[in-house]
Amino acid sequence: MSSVIEENNSGVPEAASNLVRMKMLQQMAEALEDEASSLLLRAASFEEEEVLLSRQIDDHQTEINRLQLKLDSALSDQDGLLARVQILRDEASAMREEAYNNEDEIALSAIDDVPSSEEEEDESRGPIFFQRPRLTNNSASR
Repeated sequence: MSSVIEENNSGVPEAASNLVRMKMLQQMAEALEDEASSLLLRAASFEEEEVLLSRQIDDHQTEINRLQLKLDSALSDQDGLLARVQILRDEASAMREEAYNNEDEIALSAIDDVPSSEEEEDESRGPIFFQRPRLTNNSASR
């Protein structure tokens, strides 16, 4: 068997085999170049996708920053309101304390200012101006 292969090889001139080999190498080189070109195109598409994703990240980062500022503003407003609530509660507490402290003084002054019986009669007469007519014993007998 080996003699048949040797006979086939011996019939082909060596120059022709070199040409075939060179042609094959050129075709392989072109195939590799084609593959390299397609990989470059693919890499370029990845680069475009990277740029688009970077833009989206920037847009989202801008939105995040805007929302963060809005949150900070809301928290600041809340802190201001809570501080105002605390001030009002402190003020109300101080007023209650003063009312409680002055309660004794008011009670004592009310005891000291008890009107006499004459003053009560004056008060029962009513206002000096625009007096209402009242029935008395004399007017009822007529």
